[in-house]
Amino acid sequence: MTWNFASVNEVIKGAHSYSYDMPENVKFHFDKFKKKRDEVIIRLNGVYERNWQKEGIDLVHGTAKFTAQKEIEIDLQDGSGKTSFTAKHICIATGGYPRVPDIAGAEYGITSDGFFEIEHLPKKIAIVGAGYIAVEMAGMLNAIGVEVHMFIRGNTFLRSFDPMIQQTMTKTYEDAGVIIHKNFGGFLRIERLDLETKPYHGPSPHKRLRVTDNEGKVWEFNELLWAIGRIPQLAELMIDVPGIKLTNTGHIAVDEFQNTNVEGIYALGDVTGQAELTPGKPLSEKV
Repeated sequence: MTWNFASVNEVIKGAHSYSYDMPENVKFHFDKFKKKRDEVIIRLNGVYERNWQKEGIDLVHGTAKFTAQKEIEIDLQDGSGKTSFTAKHICIATGGYPRVPDIAGAEYGITSDGFFEIEHLPKKIAIVGAGYIAVEMAGMLNAIGVEVHMFIRGNTFLRSFDPMIQQTMTKTYEDAGVIIHKNFGGFLRIERLDLETKPYHGPSPHKRLRVTDNEGKVWEFNELLWAIGRIPQLAELMIDVPGIKLTNTGHIAVDEFQNTNVEGIYALGDVTGQAELTPGKPLSEKV
């Protein structure tokens, strides 16, 4: 939906080129769009839950952990207590959560989760990262008038994609007005300047951040988005109880059929670290 929102704004800005009598600076209301997007997400979640009910699938809301090889205990979300389930087959698909760097003030930034809390667009945003999420967010925000600064470690973003895509897309973003800080060496600290009047860390129309990099250069932004990777959601699952093995990156190790090393336990999706969103391979790699 956000991509469509940004796309509509770009079409409106270019409509005069096709002889449309379109006024300059057509206004939009991002806060109203955000509310509508939230409503759509709630509705879609309801559709999934109703379909599961039709199929006879029981949905249990809570936090699960292994208590035996084929037993999980769930701390129920409604606070009513705990319950346990045993099964011959168990599939782990807990996904991941955004990584945040271990630097002073990192908590003053947001992740892709916090992006969906924004009601009033920042005038100027720093996006740290060079992957698909960073690029997608940068493109959308630039298209709706936010001054976007991308901080990337190399000379191009989307480094897991074909080199031609990397180079073409990086130049296209620069031509579109995205300010890309290449060969970025990292931030030293983040300071929030508006806490005296707005004492909270989340998105705010009044937010002001002072950002200092490792070379001592200082910027000011209204928002900072961390898009530097994701961590598999395993901390509370107690996978050591059944003895599930991990890869050297901390993901669940699976074979080509999604089997873990424990018979009857499988893993799917981001928690395995096998296939990122819209993955690609450089031409130099064998496919």
